[in-house]
Amino acid sequence: MLKTTIIPEMMEKRKKERKLTIWSNACSSGQEPYTIAMLLLDSFPELRNWNVTIHATDLSNQILTKARSGIYNQTEVNRGLPMQLLMKYFVRDGMQWKIKDDIRDMIQFSELNLIERFPRQFQGLDIVFLRNVLIYFCPETKTDILNRVDSSIASDGCLFLGGSESMMNICDRFDRELINKAVFYRPKSN
Repeated sequence: MLKTTIIPEMMEKRKKERKLTIWSNACSSGQEPYTIAMLLLDSFPELRNWNVTIHATDLSNQILTKARSGIYNQTEVNRGLPMQLLMKYFVRDGMQWKIKDDIRDMIQFSELNLIERFPRQFQGLDIVFLRNVLIYFCPETKTDILNRVDSSIASDGCLFLGGSESMMNICDRFDRELINKAVFYRPKSN
């Protein structure tokens, strides 16, 4: 969906500014933001001339250290990473694989606790990945987080939640959209 619909749509709408900002929250050891960066460069090479920022945040500074390193063992790269992307965007480092600098440089890793205020640079976000993290919060905290995401996302931005997560009875600020069985959310127009 990102490759066929969302990114082409964003690129068309933002072709004058040539700026794209993405937030991957609860990024853990970095696979999600690195995969997003690889998808962008592999499918849309013209984005190399854009101002593309991927914010990757997590609560754990220890896991962020691993994410920043961009170093993964064979088992980690075998989990869903196509061989052509592995060969194109990683270099072998002994028994491990290291992400190339041009991919790592696209991502800004930082520690963030979702229950606290979002940093100032998290305004006008184009795409937000908040996958598989809301399940850990009570309904009131989920509502607060989603309301703050709504205040941070662009009016035509896209929000992705985990497959088992829903906004039903939690937040009414987003419209649910479906493309080829994939669900995402857009801020409601006022």
